[in-house]
Amino acid sequence: MLTVIDCGARGGVHRSWENVGIELNYYMFEPEENEHRSLTLRKSDKNIGLFNTALGDKDGQANLYIYSDPSLSSLKPLKEKPYRYRHVELEKKVLVPVSKLSTVCLSEEIKPDFLSIDAQGTTFEVLSGCDNFLNDIWGIRAEVEF
Repeated sequence: MLTVIDCGARGGVHRSWENVGIELNYYMFEPEENEHRSLTLRKSDKNIGLFNTALGDKDGQANLYIYSDPSLSSLKPLKEKPYRYRHVELEKKVLVPVSKLSTVCLSEEIKPDFLSIDAQGTTFEVLSGCDNFLNDIWGIRAEVEF
């Protein structure tokens, strides 16, 4: 049994996990309400957990900036628009819950093996919120942009 944490779970279970050949416990974290609702409707596997919270370096709340391209939604606003995002506009910002991964793992008794992060600029904060759980995670996949 492999336990996967998916931070920024837009679209659901990542296709790279579809045919791994072992049973998964897959926990998705998606703070954007419309995407969370969509994931809830599509969730069919009992080994999938879904949390309507962002992951970060502290427990509390933060603004989620939602853009016309919702895949760019983030706890951090786009300060500059690179050429490929020149047509993207901020639609709204909403207050969402934020949890440290260590807080969730302790309260839900989750022991993560692998961490996937697609958090639009908050990778460092997510990793910081792992606390001592980071010592036991043996694989990390993170989206990084320059």
